[in-house]
Amino acid sequence: MRYTLSMTDEQVEHVWGAIAKFQTLAKAKYAAGAEQHGGNLWDHDEMWLIDQALLECADQWMYLITLRDKIIARRTVTITLEEDGTPIQKTSPGKSS
Repeated sequence: MRYTLSMTDEQVEHVWGAIAKFQTLAKAKYAAGAEQHGGNLWDHDEMWLIDQALLECADQWMYLITLRDKIIARRTVTITLEEDGTPIQKTSPGKSS
């Protein structure tokens, strides 16, 4: 497959690395789901498939909102003063651990 977009070597390396990670993860997730639910995925009812996708969406929301909250909690608050002594509150990213 050829790509018509111009990418830097670094971008190409990034995208292929991400695709390789996805392939590994997707194969493992698919195998676990097949063992858990049994049968072929394409043999399940359409509404069951939608319901499963919605449950996965809810899981993803919880993971993302929790990650977002953790990132926000790491931010530090610094207070600087104007020349006249008026405080200015400013947030800046904290160091990640």
